Amino acid sequence: MSQNIRVLVGDDDVNDRFFLEWGFKQTSPYVRLDFARTGDEVIQHLEDSSRPKPALLIIDSMMPCRDGFAVLQWLRAKQEFKLLPVVMLSGQPYDKNEALAQRLGVSEYVGKPHDLDELKALIESWKQKYLDV
Repeated sequence: MSQNIRVLVGDDDVNDRFFLEWGFKQTSPYVRLDFARTGDEVIQHLEDSSRPKPALLIIDSMMPCRDGFAVLQWLRAKQEFKLLPVVMLSGQPYDKNEALAQRLGVSEYVGKPHDLDELKALIESWKQKYLDV
């Protein structure tokens, strides 16, 4: 498996970041995760040409500074990121939020997983859909 697969995770909650990291280590140890705690950090990471572009962005809908929706809007306005798959995680999977995310070009909008089996199943699905492994 390639060691060059990168996933950028934008989430302000340390427990959610740890949970995602654990899940990827269990299911996909060859995938390298990079983390950002705010929407602004996600954008800084993506704008930094010295960093490799991620194959997938997993972003929390609600974060300080710019939330996931604002990041998604910024992302889809940039030609170089129009095709970047974006999974938006939400602790509040309301229909109106999902509809907004869909209008802004999200690839997938899901509620945050609550147990290990659910997390592993999500990661397996993301690998098949977005990571070409």
